[in-house]
Amino acid sequence: MGQQIPFCDLYTYLRAFVQISTAIAILGVDFRIFPRRFAKTISYGTSPMDFGTSMFVFVMGFGIGLFRKQNYNYSKKSFLQFLYSMTALLILGFGKPMLMSIFKYHHELTEYGTHWNFFMTLAVLRIIAFLPSIILILIGIFGTISLASQQDLENYLLSDNRNFESLIDSNREGLVSLCGYALILDISRRFGDDIKNLFGAIPSWKFTAYSFGVLAQHIILLE
Repeated sequence: MGQQIPFCDLYTYLRAFVQISTAIAILGVDFRIFPRRFAKTISYGTSPMDFGTSMFVFVMGFGIGLFRKQNYNYSKKSFLQFLYSMTALLILGFGKPMLMSIFKYHHELTEYGTHWNFFMTLAVLRIIAFLPSIILILIGIFGTISLASQQDLENYLLSDNRNFESLIDSNREGLVSLCGYALILDISRRFGDDIKNLFGAIPSWKFTAYSFGVLAQHIILLE
């Protein structure tokens, strides 16, 4: 049990930092004191809130890489745990647009679209996390190449024209963003695998220092 403390602590601290900073940003973005340059970008560039959603996915994949292979099995208990987490995400995903509509809360269409939101993104990623790494890599590469080479696709995503009767067209931002998130999920899952494989080969303090160094390299690559 004691051997698991180093990478468990690393994962716990990272997840706590991401969740606390995300909660502060989500609550603060509606106030004027919150700098607008920290809010989500509309078309190009990155911001702290964009980085926060990527880190949420990174932490998810990091946890999968650390714990799934050593503890995961296809038992009834594990299936119920997966079903519980999926149910919670789906309730939040479908409940958020309903509540925002009821309370007439402002909703920025350029973030994820009309109905889509980050909870739905996390739910989809929880499902595709079971796919082999090569499939996730191909999804990410396909999305990146398509956006880089197809000017029509880029113009379509940036266009203000939207067919609200089409679920795909009205939620195009959220659907297309899944390609990038799938690639981040695979990178973080590989990072978790590397950390777990290295554990035990070096002393815990060196392990922790090395882990944060590798984490910083992965974050730079994601930028």
